Amino acid sequence: MRGCFTNAAATQPTKKKLTRKKNMQTINKRRNLAFVVWIAILTAPLLGVSTVSAQTAGNTGTVSDAAPNMVRSDGVDGGLYVDGDDCVSVEILPGSGGYLLRTVANMGVCKDQPSYWTPGATVYHRWFTFDFGSPVPPTTSMTPGDLDGNGTAQQLEFAAARFNFDGPFAKKIKTTGSTPVSIFVSKVNPDGTVTQDWAWDIEYLNPATVVVNPDGSRTLSLAQGSAAADVYAITTVTLIRKSGHGPDRVITQSKWVGTYDLPFSVTAQ
Repeated sequence: MRGCFTNAAATQPTKKKLTRKKNMQTINKRRNLAFVVWIAILTAPLLGVSTVSAQTAGNTGTVSDAAPNMVRSDGVDGGLYVDGDDCVSVEILPGSGGYLLRTVANMGVCKDQPSYWTPGATVYHRWFTFDFGSPVPPTTSMTPGDLDGNGTAQQLEFAAARFNFDGPFAKKIKTTGSTPVSIFVSKVNPDGTVTQDWAWDIEYLNPATVVVNPDGSRTLSLAQGSAAADVYAITTVTLIRKSGHGPDRVITQSKWVGTYDLPFSVTAQ
């Protein structure tokens, strides 16, 4: 991992009314699928199974910092994220054609990477920049929460996260199409280290536009005004059972905190 990220750079990164109707079953299925896929990738080497078909070295994603995008890169390498470089993970899933772009693969030598604000850290994970300056009514707050875990909710959050596109590389998409999209944001420990768990879920209300480029890459985007997304805080709660009534039960809960216009553009390949 390159030692090119400094705290100074991190703190100064480059820069119709909607009815909120969420199908929670769809959201939960997507979260569960994301968990199953990630566990499969983690355990495959232990089982002697190759994951080359699901995660090919050289897969990339370029996140545009151009205005008016509100989900942007960390300003490194022109927004280019390369699978295997700087602990980035980029996957094209066989069968479904799903595309996952994760700023830090929290396993192996990349496990427990510090955040940009970790005291004394000079090398740390990459991130996405989230700009919450465009709340969608009835939301008014520009600070939905502390996504990057530095202790303060701000309009600009620099968080370890993963783009989830359901099927931009599906065979049925020949020239143009669309695909559901969400973003999961990693949970951060008090010391700044990133965990394997998700603390935030950003669910877009509209599918992303898919454009197949001549080189086979895909441009995945949602334009300003059509990129409304619900932001959920994810928490876990332990239900303690009485003695003799079975083991305690851990459940995951989601709390809606607001809706924001979060346009983006990602070139995936």
